[in-house]
Amino acid sequence: MASPVVSLTCTFVKKWAMCNSDYFIQTCLTLVLFTSRCCSLFLTPPSSVQVFCFKNRDETSDTTKGDSSNADGKKYFNQWIHRQIFKNKTCDLFPFFDYMKKYAVIVAGGSGTRMGYNMPKQFLLIKGKPLLWYTIDAFLRAFDDIAIILVLPEIHFAKGRGIIAQFNHTDKIVLVNGGNTRYGSVKNGLQLVKEASVVFVHDGVRCLISVPLIQRCFNQALLKGSAVPAVSATDSIRIFSNGKHAVADRQQVRVIQTPQTFLSSIILPAFEQEYDETFTDEATVVEAYGTEVFLTEGEYDNIKITRPVDLMIAERMIEERSAL
Repeated sequence: MASPVVSLTCTFVKKWAMCNSDYFIQTCLTLVLFTSRCCSLFLTPPSSVQVFCFKNRDETSDTTKGDSSNADGKKYFNQWIHRQIFKNKTCDLFPFFDYMKKYAVIVAGGSGTRMGYNMPKQFLLIKGKPLLWYTIDAFLRAFDDIAIILVLPEIHFAKGRGIIAQFNHTDKIVLVNGGNTRYGSVKNGLQLVKEASVVFVHDGVRCLISVPLIQRCFNQALLKGSAVPAVSATDSIRIFSNGKHAVADRQQVRVIQTPQTFLSSIILPAFEQEYDETFTDEATVVEAYGTEVFLTEGEYDNIKITRPVDLMIAERMIEERSAL
C-alpha cells in the first residue's frame, strides 16, 4: 500500500499535467513547500531555517522582533510556508487539497438552563431526533472522509453514544470529555488532531448548519488559512461605555457564527497558549497568537439554539427542509 505522501504526490502530478507547462517550476515548488509544511507541523525546524525566517522578516511576520527562540522560529517558519503555498494559485489545485484530512470538533457542553428544561439543550428532540444528531449529520453529508470529534461532559457520554449509534458510520465519530470552559473543551478535542488537516470547530446546538456553508468554510480555509462565518447585523446597535451609550454603524458590525475553520497548522499551536478570559471563541485564540483571521459569509438560518423560541424556529425549518 502506497504511503499517504506518495499517494498525494501522484495526485498532485496528475493535476499538474492539466496545467500550463509554464508553471512547472512554481508548481513543483508548491509541492515541496506543501510537503515541508506537513512534515514540519509537529517538528521544530532546524536552526538554519529559523535564521532564514528571521533574515526574511517581510516574508514571515511584521511582528517579528528577532527573538531566535525555538518556539518563535517554528511559528514564523509555519507562517512563511503557509503564505508561500497559498498566496499564488497558478493552476487548479483544489482537487489536490481535497485529500487533506478533515476534522470537525463539535462542542456540546451547554446545560440548557436558559431553555427552561431539565435536559441539556443539545439532547432536546426535533422530529424525534436530538438537536445534536442534525449537527453531526450535516458534517457527515458535507464530506465522506471527515472525522467527527464530539466533545461532551463525561456524564452525558451515554446519551452521546446513543446518538452516534443512529449513524451508519459510527467509526467516524469519537467522544471526548469536555473541559471547564469552551477553550478547555476545544483544546481537549484538538488533542486528537495528529496530522496536517482542516479543522472545523462548531457549536453542537447550531443544528441548522448547511452543507454548502461547511464546504465554503473548507475551501476558504485552504486558500487563506481560516474561515469564520459571519453575518451583517440587522438590528440597531448601541455601544455602552462608562455608563453611557451611543449608536454604532451596524454596517460595520458582524455577528460571528460557527463552524470556525482553520488549517491545523494555525489552530493547534494557538491552543497551546495559556487560557485568557478574552478568549470568547477560536478566532480570538488564533488572533491572540498573532495570526490574522479571515471572515466568510455566514447564513442567517445558522442560529444557535439558546431559548425556547429558537427551538420552535429550528423545528419549523427542519420540517420545511424535509418537505423539499
